[in-house]
Amino acid sequence: YAAAQRWPLVLALSRFGTFKQLGVVQSSTTTAFANISTFTFRDAYYTSKYVILEPVERYGTLNPTGARYLSLQAPSDRQRRAVADYASSTTTFPLLDVGNRWVLNGASFSPSVLMGLSQDQIAGDLSSTASPLTQAVVSAANEITASICAVDGQKPGTVCLSRGVLSADAALKITPPA
Repeated sequence: YAAAQRWPLVLALSRFGTFKQLGVVQSSTTTAFANISTFTFRDAYYTSKYVILEPVERYGTLNPTGARYLSLQAPSDRQRRAVADYASSTTTFPLLDVGNRWVLNGASFSPSVLMGLSQDQIAGDLSSTASPLTQAVVSAANEITASICAVDGQKPGTVCLSRGVLSADAALKITPPA
């Protein structure tokens, strides 16, 4: 689920800033939705006038015994508290905390729309508005964007006042009607 959720997160964050060294990876071979082409935020840099990204890649591949995943990065005390406060369990992933006001716990769509596709195929499919993959990823990105806009004072307006983001805002009832 985290592998799928990274697509709309990258799309949403790209509306506010720029990534450098964003890695490309495959999800685990042992999960329900195995081998999904996705991103890793480990060693990535993100710059924005509007958003601070504090990614934590908690787990990597299975250890050689296959008993559990190898630990990659440890969350800070504040991040650990957020997981404890917002997650339904300590193993719930992905968890996105937007300014301690909005929390996304879990995937916004079924990872099945990404199954069997390469990174290039997924990226290419995102240009087709009729594609179920595009609809899932862009809808989720609009929801993430709307939550960021609610926290950052609706800036930049070109992003926060776009039709898709305003629709997501209304559907999620983030901004009360005037």
